[in-house]
Amino acid sequence: MRIASTLAIVVGVLTLLVALAAGLPQATGEDSQLFTLLIGAVAGAGIALGGAMLWRLQRAGVLVIVFAWAVPIVGALIVGEPARGNLLMTGALLLAAANWKHLR
Repeated sequence: MRIASTLAIVVGVLTLLVALAAGLPQATGEDSQLFTLLIGAVAGAGIALGGAMLWRLQRAGVLVIVFAWAVPIVGALIVGEPARGNLLMTGALLLAAANWKHLR
């Protein structure tokens, strides 16, 4: 369980940092892409929050990770881009879901 929660926290922080690093320069331009920055930040924060909940052995953490995993895919579909998943987010989701029976 600790491995799944640690992976989720690390993936969440990395996703948040990448979203900020890639999104802030685009958000200041003429054709502002603030929506992309917001989607990445919400996904990263959600994965990290879900990992923290997993650390405390709460089942709701898995549901938060599922929501955070789906946010970038839905956001890409709204914008009209092809939906593609993130391998690290998927790995964190699968590890968290595999430990469902050990959660309260």
